[in-house]
Amino acid sequence: MTDFLSGGGDPLDYLHAVAARGSVYNGFNLIAGDLDVLGWYSNRGGEPRALSPGIYGISNHLLDTPWMKVVQGKSRFCDWLDQSDPDPEDLLELLRDETVADDTMLPDTGVGIDQERTLSPIFIRGERYGTRSSTVLMIDAGRHATFIERSFDAGGNATGTVAFDFELTDADSDRPRRAGAGAV
Repeated sequence: MTDFLSGGGDPLDYLHAVAARGSVYNGFNLIAGDLDVLGWYSNRGGEPRALSPGIYGISNHLLDTPWMKVVQGKSRFCDWLDQSDPDPEDLLELLRDETVADDTMLPDTGVGIDQERTLSPIFIRGERYGTRSSTVLMIDAGRHATFIERSFDAGGNATGTVAFDFELTDADSDRPRRAGAGAV
């Protein structure tokens, strides 16, 4: 990832290079972009692709897998976008949702019903497996960026928050500012 963030080149070319060696890693989702192109790749979901403008959700499966937490998260995000003065803290609260899906809404990923319940909330609380950070990145039309990341311990308790506000600028005239995010 750091080679893309510090280098030049097209985000989709980068995702294709990752895809060429993607089978050597455990399952992951990767989003990479610049100010013109946003792309997604999962080593469990086919070829990299450019994302057209819209609202997407990623959980522990492929882009827009219609699990309850993805569907409800996207719906709540749309509600947030409709606010006259959206607060990024509201997004961090959305990412803190521990609502467990009804058994009829659970996927069957092969881990058993108890583990499916444990994994069904947006925010997963667990000693051995769980949410360890939540990140909000907002970029407005004027290229002002706000980045907030909150970290959590194994018990789900917040351990710290970092926040940065900055302006996106071209590193040089030929290379737009880079962005990337990954989920494993």
